[in-house]
Amino acid sequence: MPSSKVFESKQAVVNKLKDLFQGAETIVLADYRGLTVEQDTELRKALRENGVSYHVFKNRLAKIAAKEAGLEGLAEYLQGPTAFAVSKTDAVAPARLLKQFNEKFKLPVLKGGANAGVVLDSNGVKALADIPDMNTLRTQLAYTLNSPITKLAVALKAVSEKNGEAAESAPAANA
Repeated sequence: MPSSKVFESKQAVVNKLKDLFQGAETIVLADYRGLTVEQDTELRKALRENGVSYHVFKNRLAKIAAKEAGLEGLAEYLQGPTAFAVSKTDAVAPARLLKQFNEKFKLPVLKGGANAGVVLDSNGVKALADIPDMNTLRTQLAYTLNSPITKLAVALKAVSEKNGEAAESAPAANA
């Protein structure tokens, strides 16, 4: 039986993890074994610049926190060394950045994750990573909304010009 100090420190870590999981938009779990110090530093910098926190916790404590946070399905991905990339605001950033690094270095290996409280396997994380960022989505939406109006304006102008040509070529009736 662990001493009360040890138990309290572990309970504090579980509570911190539980809060992290509950407040997260997206959580991505990855096996970071094999990354060099330079690669890990580059990864951490890219994650930090995109508002993603990056943590390593003991799997046993993470399993308890995931269960308390309502993410029991994460437990199956908590085997071996596991890093947690967590974003509270951008649903795509953790998955996109880890997938980019995986494609570049073949590491870290994506294990799984969660988005909006739904547990994802590695394929689900990869699919999430393929969603364009928010600026691209806004641009696509603006184009989609603007395109029919532009086409209508072009068509109306063409009809107007055609009617103008028809009126100019018609002989005057009272001449």
